[in-house]
Amino acid sequence: MIAGVSLAPPTASSSRRSATGTGGAYNSGMGTLREVLNRLRWGSPGGTGTVVLSVRVREGGVERIETIGFASVLDILPLGITVASGAFLPYHRIVAVRRDEEVLWLGGKG
Repeated sequence: MIAGVSLAPPTASSSRRSATGTGGAYNSGMGTLREVLNRLRWGSPGGTGTVVLSVRVREGGVERIETIGFASVLDILPLGITVASGAFLPYHRIVAVRRDEEVLWLGGKG
């Protein structure tokens, strides 16, 4: 469960860079986060069973990284994803996507 995550969608300007940007130096050649997630969902030859997302969460003013399995991702939307718990996670909270030890996507704070 993602505790302390807002269910309200972010504003367009707060997620635009991570959702639609070129990826910058951290993701050279990897594509945007949304592209990576859609590739995993619709055409991942290695399967998605071991894919995890590292998500930035804040509780009581303390920020930490929580890991969720890709299998819990229900919808990949323009501004973020929804997960099985019903929470909406804006793209700017996702800091990395990994399959085992392989980094598939890495955000600026990953």
